[in-house]
Amino acid sequence: MFYEAVKAAWLLGDVKIGLPSFGYNDFYIKATGINFFKVALLSARERQSLIDLAQHEVEHVATLTGAVESWTQEQRDLVWESIKKFGLPIFPPSMAAVEDNTPQRRFLLWESKQMLKRQLEGVVLDPSLFNCGIRFKPSPEEQR
Repeated sequence: MFYEAVKAAWLLGDVKIGLPSFGYNDFYIKATGINFFKVALLSARERQSLIDLAQHEVEHVATLTGAVESWTQEQRDLVWESIKKFGLPIFPPSMAAVEDNTPQRRFLLWESKQMLKRQLEGVVLDPSLFNCGIRFKPSPEEQR
């Protein structure tokens, strides 16, 4: 009855769908305000449909391979939306290398490099400013 309303709220980020971590099988749907009551009135089939939709989105993001530069803008947007909805995937410590190579973490690293490039655009660095052998004497005004 309220499936479409809850789905729309989930797409807007007003409803959270929690997917299980390693070793757990618990799903949850979390909402506040009027959406809380709509979620409470969902049938088991409608809840499962929302969970399946969320799992499908996460699985689709997990299949993204290659360099982030080769992704389409739609794929980048999908990864960003996935991060906003589900956060970053967390793996056991023994799988740290896998965790570092997830599409979400690769996207965030790429995005931060792009932001840094935009910030430094037009900035010219003078190498002589980095000579650590020079000590500056304080001016007489600074010594007071």
